[in-house]
Amino acid sequence: MDFDEEEEDFPNHMLMSMKQIKILNKMLNSIIQYQEDMWEGISASSFEIDGLMRDFEAQMLSRVSGMIKDSESRILEKVDHAGQTTELRINSFNSKYVGVVKELTNVQKEQHTLFVMDVKKVREDVNLKLQELRDDMVREVAVV
Repeated sequence: MDFDEEEEDFPNHMLMSMKQIKILNKMLNSIIQYQEDMWEGISASSFEIDGLMRDFEAQMLSRVSGMIKDSESRILEKVDHAGQTTELRINSFNSKYVGVVKELTNVQKEQHTLFVMDVKKVREDVNLKLQELRDDMVREVAVV
């Protein structure tokens, strides 16, 4: 997300959320790297991969839901403390909030798509290596 802190009035809790998404992305990359490193003899079943994907989606949904609740409470706090009319304040904060949530949702969708593609690639690599190992074992058994 490109913005100038002085020009844009984003709450601090939104900026922290982007850091959390980057940390989560690094964690997912390390999981994928671990799977790639362990492809010799260890295969992740589709059940395990689907479980990882469901956990990732649940974590992202939980984080976005938490951000929504937190933002709503902050909006209401600021409205109560301000001397301006309630409708103008809510509309102002809501317009900023909707854009940030849409961007976070798009980032999450992109990350999920990349994660699914990486998982499929790892699954194909593992299956190919397993097939090679099976073929080698069949050849060895046929020779003996």
